[in-house]
Amino acid sequence: MGCCSIEDLCKKDVINVENAACIGTVTDVEVDVCSGKLVSLLVLAQSRMSGFRKGDMLKVSWEDICVIGDDVILVKNACPAEPLKQNKPLFDIFSK
Repeated sequence: MGCCSIEDLCKKDVINVENAACIGTVTDVEVDVCSGKLVSLLVLAQSRMSGFRKGDMLKVSWEDICVIGDDVILVKNACPAEPLKQNKPLFDIFSK
């Protein structure tokens, strides 16, 4: 695979090569505007099986990407992004 667009990246599942768990799907990217280089992928966790809560936003550093394939992206590790997405139902906001 040569080049791909951000739109193409956002269609790919992210798989942890350490335990073969599907972490989630790419939702956005971070770019260093000074250098123009892609810094990290932002991934929305899909399930608890990946070791994260469903709905958590995770950050995968560019250095942690092993392979970008046609359908999936293999990564070494992922960590929670800052700030973490809140997993509260809409009605919890109004109850406080």
